[in-house]
Amino acid sequence: MTSETTIQRASQLAGEGDLLSALCKNLSEFDRYLVYADWLEEHGDADRAGFIRQYVAALESGTDFPARQNFSEAWLRIIGFRLANACCESSLDDERMTLLSLARPSLQFERSFLSEPLIEDTFPIGASKQFGIPDLPAGTSWPTQKDCKSLYVNDSGIDPDTLCSFVAQVNCEDLAETQLESYFPKTGLISIFSCGEFESIGMIDGCVIFTPETSTLQRMQSPEQLVGPDADEANQLAQPVPFTFVESLEVPWAGEESPFEQIQWSYDDDRHDKFVEVIEAAGCESLSSLGGFTQSTSGDDPLPGADWCKLICLMNSTESTLHFCIRYDDLAAGNFSDVRLAWVDFD
Repeated sequence: MTSETTIQRASQLAGEGDLLSALCKNLSEFDRYLVYADWLEEHGDADRAGFIRQYVAALESGTDFPARQNFSEAWLRIIGFRLANACCESSLDDERMTLLSLARPSLQFERSFLSEPLIEDTFPIGASKQFGIPDLPAGTSWPTQKDCKSLYVNDSGIDPDTLCSFVAQVNCEDLAETQLESYFPKTGLISIFSCGEFESIGMIDGCVIFTPETSTLQRMQSPEQLVGPDADEANQLAQPVPFTFVESLEVPWAGEESPFEQIQWSYDDDRHDKFVEVIEAAGCESLSSLGGFTQSTSGDDPLPGADWCKLICLMNSTESTLHFCIRYDDLAAGNFSDVRLAWVDFD
C-alpha cells in the first residue's frame, strides 16, 4: 500500500475544472450543462458531450435517463447524474431539481484501520493521512482537552490536561483540481484531534488546528500515555493510513429541523423515506468525507444553519464518528476559530 493520497477526480481534461465549478454552483440550471457539453465536444470528448445532452433531456422530462456507459464514478456523481437518476427511480422525481440545486461537492474516503501498518517515516512531513503521528509547527505542545474548542457539549467533564488522540491531517494543496478547491484555503494543514473519557462520563471532545504556513512543520514525538499496552484507551494512537478520495456530491439532510426550507419534510411525509433511499442509491450519504453537508442523527442533535458546511466527518481510533462543521466563509478564509463538533456517534 502506498502512503500517498490518491484522488479520483471528476475532471479529466486540462481546463475542465472551471466548467465543472460553474456547473456545481447550481446543478439545476440546464444552460450550464449545455455550455459544458459544447466545451467537451470542442475538446475532442464527443462521448461525454453526447451523454450530457441526453442527461439534460432526461432532467427536463424526468424519463429516459441515458445508460451510464464507461464513465468514472466521480464524474457521474459530480454532474448530478447519480442523484437525479436515483430520484426518478425512487419516485422522488418531483424533487430532483430541488435536490440538485442544493447539492454541493465533497470528497469521500474509506474508513478503516491497517492490519499491517505502514511505517510512519514513509509519510512525508505535512502529508495528508489518517492517524499516525501529527505534524505541527516546531515548538508546539501536544494538544490537550484545554485546546478542544470544538466542543460536542459545553461541559464535557474531561480532565483539561488529558492528552488528545490524533485523528487525521489534510494538506489543502491535495485538493487542487477538485471541486472542493474553491471552498478550502489553497495552502495549509488542517489537523484533527479528539479527546475522550470512557471510564465514568463517556464523552468525546474535538480539536482542530490549522497551520497556514507548512514550512515549519515537524513530526511530533508520541507521548507514552497514548501508545503501548498501557495506553489511554479513549485516546490511543493508531497506525497511519493514507487517504483515498473520490469526488462526490452531498445534499443537506431532509427533515423538520433542516435549515433549508425546501426540504423541511416531516418523518411522516412520504418524501422523507424516499429521500433516504435516494441519497443511499446516489452515494450522497457518507460518514467519511471532507466537505459537503451536516446530517441529522438519531439523537436529534441540532444542525448548524445553512451558512455552515461539513468540514470533515471521520472515525477516531475508538471507532467513534466525529462530525466537524464550519461556516463557508470561515473555511475559505482559513479561519478555524469557530469549528463545531456537531455530533459524535459512539456506535
